[in-house]
Amino acid sequence: MDRRTFLSWVGVGALASSLPIVIIACSNSEDNSTGLEQNATEVKTNNFQMIGLASELDTKGVLVNEDIADKPVMVFRHPETEKLIALNPECTHQKCNVELNIKTNLLVCPCHDSHFALDGTAVKKPATKPLEVYKVKQEEHLIFVKVV
Repeated sequence: MDRRTFLSWVGVGALASSLPIVIIACSNSEDNSTGLEQNATEVKTNNFQMIGLASELDTKGVLVNEDIADKPVMVFRHPETEKLIALNPECTHQKCNVELNIKTNLLVCPCHDSHFALDGTAVKKPATKPLEVYKVKQEEHLIFVKVV
């Protein structure tokens, strides 16, 4: 591919990627609010924040976001009940991030081998305090967490 063809494709891609923004900016949002806009308003008023997609959670097994309310958040499904669980993955001993071990149904700290139950309670020292647990919900294909 020569330079001229490459640059023309880059230009077409940039134009195509900005088209949704132009359409939204030119639309009358007072009369034509979409369901996604309504959900975003509801989520904001209830202090829930989107952490990711349900499909991403199902593929990876766990979602981790370091940027919600200045605290890291880990979301996973309980292996037996499929219930969503959201918690702060920082070990209460020395702040290393715990890892989900599906085989043992434990959250394990790789730094000093503290163990936590899936509900966040400390079950093996050196950590003695539980992990902070957050409210979590799924709306359609999106996962939301409320960090207080």
